Formats: sequence, structure tokens, C-alpha cells
Amino acid sequence: TPIGRVTRAQVSDWVADLARGDAKARYITRGSGEMGDIGPMRKPLGAASIQHLHTVLVAVLGWAVETDRIAANPATRVRLPRIVDPEQVYLSHEQIEALGNAAEDVATPADRSLVLLLAYTGLRINEALALTIADVDIKQRRIGVSQTWTEDLDGKRVLGPPKTHERRKVPLPAFLALDLAGLIKDRASTAWLFESPRGGHVHDHNWRARVWRYAVHDAGLDGMGLTPHKLRHTAASAAIAAGADVKVVQLMLGHKDATETLNRYGHLWPDRLDEVAGALELARESALAAERQRRLDASLVG
Repeated sequence: TPIGRVTRAQVSDWVADLARGDAKARYITRGSGEMGDIGPMRKPLGAASIQHLHTVLVAVLGWAVETDRIAANPATRVRLPRIVDPEQVYLSHEQIEALGNAAEDVATPADRSLVLLLAYTGLRINEALALTIADVDIKQRRIGVSQTWTEDLDGKRVLGPPKTHERRKVPLPAFLALDLAGLIKDRASTAWLFESPRGGHVHDHNWRARVWRYAVHDAGLDGMGLTPHKLRHTAASAAIAAGADVKVVQLMLGHKDATETLNRYGHLWPDRLDEVAGALELARESALAAERQRRLDASLVG
């Protein structure tokens, strides 16, 4: 469609087609990097993906306006599907223990350790699976996160930097440090912390199918929409309940900044307004009492 003939109604229809999966599409062929033929979409797009595409379209048409190719931007003020945050799941300590024990029953003690690690440190599943023995400091009770498993354009598993491209240190509760100490004993520092049954690193998709789904069922946690990634919510909740401040939780989870942490978990921090008001009251009384004493002392000296 010539750029001058694009209308707001057409953009609105296109957005609706993306949501239904009815829009025309072209896909990049893995391995070759070449674009395929125009055809039907493989599946409907989510709200976030549609908003991303719309943002690109607005930018392109905005440039056309700025360079006097068109008089107005037809992509503005188009109603977009609302992004709904996925429901957060918070497991109790008892539920975490049941899930870890179920994972051990399904597979090995190492799978129990992996569940506990995810639930009490907030590591992303592919960050945890990219850990080596050298990343675990039992004495200092710290884990160093410096890499994660991802996929290249050909779908091949490769190691890359963490999501925020920043290395971080994650604290280990004493019970978890003791658990991992048994797992790493007498193993080479270059070995994967969690190994597949045949050796080598664990693929998260295989682990979900081989261990996770059975453990969730056996622990009686079906129907909660629980995924390995959602254990990050449990880790954040447990840390906040234990008294961690926003900066600690941000660093633990590897968020880009504290704003992201507050937007996602701010409701979990207790209401401390009365505590602040009480502290102000005490500070005022203390300051005024000190001033009264100073004046009394001055009058006595005089």
C-alpha cells in the first residue's frame, strides 16, 4: 500500500488481524536468514508483540510526516490490545519443600536442589542451568551469575550474558549452601552444577518435560499455572517477608533498576506509613525536649 493511502481504519483492522492471527506474514527461514513467502500467520500475536509492531509502524509513519511525505500519522490513536501481566504465584515454604521432594522422587537429589535454588534465589531457569561448580562459593554463601543459556538465529543453544547484561552475586541461605555443598563435592570446577542424565548441560525444555511437570503434579500444585520462571515470584516474596529492601531484591533478581522491582513487587512490602509517622513523632519529641533542656541549662548558668 502506498504510504499516502494508509488510513487509520486500515491500521486498526491490521491490529485486529494480528490479534486473531489473520494478518499476512513473512517469516525468516532459520539457517538461511532469508525471508519466506507471504502467507498466513502461524499463530495470533500477544498484546506485547502487537504493541511492539505498532510502535515501529508509528515511528516509520512519523518520519514520513516529518519529511512532508504525508500530512498526518494514521497509526496514532489506534486502540491496541491491553497487556495483562501474568498472574504471580507465591508458594509457601511447605509447598516449595513438597515440590523439591517430588522432583527428587521423579529424578535425582540434584533436581530437588535445582527447585530449591530457583525458589530461594530467584535465578532464571537458564541462568541456573548455566552455572558451573566454580560459580558456587559455599564459604561465602554466594553464587556468581555471569551467563545464561539462550538460542541463536539457527535455534542452536549458546551461552550468552544474563538478561540485563550485568553479572551479579546472589546470596544463598545456609540450608541451601549446605545442600549444594554435597552436590559439588569432589567435582571439577569446570563441570556444570546441574548435569543431564547422559552428562553435559541440562536443556530447560527437556527438564520441564522430564521432571518439572511430574513434580508439580505429585506435589499437588496442578492448576496454579506454575512454571520454573514463576518461582522468581516466590523468591521475591520470601525475601521481602524476611525483611529485604527493594535494592537487595533488585540485585538478587537481576532487574535493570529498582523501578522494575517496585512495579512488580511493590505491593508485597508491608504498609509502613504508621511506622514512619511514629518515628517522626519520636524525633520531634526528642528534638524539642533537647531544646527545652538547653534553654533550662542556659538560664541556670545565667
